[in-house]
Amino acid sequence: PLSTELNERCDPGLMFATDFARDEEDGGYEAAFVHTAVLGITLTDVWGAFFEYVGVAGSSQFDYQAGISAGLTFGHSADVQFDAGVRVGLNAAAEDFGVFTGITMRF
Repeated sequence: PLSTELNERCDPGLMFATDFARDEEDGGYEAAFVHTAVLGITLTDVWGAFFEYVGVAGSSQFDYQAGISAGLTFGHSADVQFDAGVRVGLNAAAEDFGVFTGITMRF
């Protein structure tokens, strides 16, 4: 991941990852190349918001998936953050709509 600070309230970031998912049909693995671009916005000392583009390219089994998401974050402590948001697919291969929640913990 790459992140930087534009100013006191805005933090852009980029990420690239490779995931491997098991293909139940042939027992092999499918590679998925995930890339994101995000803009995080500080709202208060504990609340934040984010807007994100997510793209997923498969090695061969599925079409490129593009989507956007937006949500809120709550910094419970310096090491724990909660988030919730919505995601919307931008093309036919992507899931149309979804909601999500999450927790990030630093150990």
